[in-house]
Amino acid sequence: MATVQFPAVVIGGKIDVSGTVDVPDGTKVLVTIPEPEPPAELPPHVQEFLKLPAIGMWKDREDMADPVEWVRKMREEEWRRRTSRD
Repeated sequence: MATVQFPAVVIGGKIDVSGTVDVPDGTKVLVTIPEPEPPAELPPHVQEFLKLPAIGMWKDREDMADPVEWVRKMREEEWRRRTSRD
């Protein structure tokens, strides 16, 4: 099977190939949509945001090595505390 590339754009959830395509009607095709490439450099406002002292302030906390587990534990403790008052 040959690989052929055509410029196209998605409009309303459908792929619109600009121009004509030299492929017989009824031909099954496989469409591959590449992931967008990240910008080579972050925009200036993002670079400034990442310099804020709050960014990464908990990076060395061993009790937060797994943030999902930490939040789950905090929620469990809070619910246990709330329900024990009743």
